Amino acid sequence: MIDPNVAINAVEEDVAVALREQLPDGEGFALDDAFPGWADNPLSDSDSTAVVIPWRWDGRNAGLLGLAATRRPITVRGVTIVTEDRDELLCQRYVDWLPALSQAGIALFTRPIVELSTVYTDEELRETPELAEALDEIQRVRDQFGLSGTG
Repeated sequence: MIDPNVAINAVEEDVAVALREQLPDGEGFALDDAFPGWADNPLSDSDSTAVVIPWRWDGRNAGLLGLAATRRPITVRGVTIVTEDRDELLCQRYVDWLPALSQAGIALFTRPIVELSTVYTDEELRETPELAEALDEIQRVRDQFGLSGTG
């Protein structure tokens, strides 16, 4: 069982190592306030062997991802999934780079995101066990946080 406060400390350290030098001179690490109520009801699996920590890092561009240092303020948002392996916490960090790069003055063009349901039927999607499990987990989270939509 992972203590959410211990997980938060591990995530803060992990994110700081990644972003501190690239985005100094700002608030730094904070829990992402885009997820109200998260601290009262942390997102975790049923056994609390994995905890999801939503975070943000605020700083000034001192060379984000090797780009020119513009000193522009940048907010990087992400989530980190914290798991435990042999009494060691492991952090899997997922970062939403598009808004951060936009704030840095970089424009990216990508292909549009296509809904899987426009390509595959629900039956075809559920034939893949991992996807069926993911769809069930998405629905569980939606139900837990009162979000609309179906998996």
